Amino acid sequence: MRPMGRVVLVGNPFSDMTLEKDIYWKILRNQLTVTGTWNSSFTGKAEDDWHYVLDRLEQGAVRPAELITHRLPLAGLLDGLIIMKEKKEDCCKIVVCPEAHSGYRAAE
Repeated sequence: MRPMGRVVLVGNPFSDMTLEKDIYWKILRNQLTVTGTWNSSFTGKAEDDWHYVLDRLEQGAVRPAELITHRLPLAGLLDGLIIMKEKKEDCCKIVVCPEAHSGYRAAE
């Protein structure tokens, strides 16, 4: 992480987690900002967010493939980031497929 960078934590840990002293010092010395974001609840019960989404996927109510607006090879990763950052094109989900190839050329 570069100095003054930002780290965003997301996910549902399975168990307790520890932070090594060296990592803690790197956060302090590099003046990093650490932010958490809540993405879902997982309780293992039928009413949690994960089961809700799985049910909708099984019913066909959510079709994730339709959200993908761009599929780029690994060589197009930078272009994909620029599209998102500069909003050069309408996009929803940009997927990088490292094995994709097909004569891709970067935008000029």
